[in-house]
Amino acid sequence: ILKAIYKKPTANTILNGETLGAFPLRSGRRQGCPLLPLLFNIVLEVLASAIRQQKEIKGKLTKKKSNSPSSQMT
Repeated sequence: ILKAIYKKPTANTILNGETLGAFPLRSGRRQGCPLLPLLFNIVLEVLASAIRQQKEIKGKLTKKKSNSPSSQMT
């Protein structure tokens, strides 16, 4: 179903009340597509679930305070 919806998408334009010919979309998706928010929520839920299961976050960055000029951020 997803392939059928997103394979070779096209769009039409209305100019001064007249419908112009269809043209292919080369990037992005159609405005107002109801499927995109659903797909976003599904992916976000999978990511959130993985984060909740993670007991320890590795590679956490910490800042060390120092008065030396080379360690101060601009």
